[in-house]
Amino acid sequence: MDSNIQKGMTTMSKSNLVQFNGQTPQEARENGRKGGLASGASRQRKKLLRELFNELLPLEVTEPELRELLEAAGLEPTHEAAVCLAAVKRAEKGDIEAARFIRDTRGEKPVDGLAIGNLIEKPVRAMDLTQMSDAELEALAEMCEERDRLPAE
Repeated sequence: MDSNIQKGMTTMSKSNLVQFNGQTPQEARENGRKGGLASGASRQRKKLLRELFNELLPLEVTEPELRELLEAAGLEPTHEAAVCLAAVKRAEKGDIEAARFIRDTRGEKPVDGLAIGNLIEKPVRAMDLTQMSDAELEALAEMCEERDRLPAE
């Protein structure tokens, strides 16, 4: 199979892949159009869900027990507060996904990629290396070594 395929894919998922390299220009155009339409429909569904949550979450909770629990905790009796309280309770019990949800929602999600910047525009001495992860520091070191190996212009 193609070496670009991710290592975690199962044999079944590999067999379901469609090879596009033998397409005619017309087939490629039609498949691109279909993909664009599907992408647009998906974005519309996600937008609708976001709008619905933005309308529903600020509303007050109607279930009396939950309302009392939230008010006893000093929280507004809204669905937003109920979701937060539920996530915290699950995280207290060791639910890692709940802990990740809380971390990410608070804006503390770690960067997925390496954010080491452009060395040409920002020299290493101008970077705050104390805020970088080990992986970012190693990648930065490799980039510096690679840059030093290039012939001077």
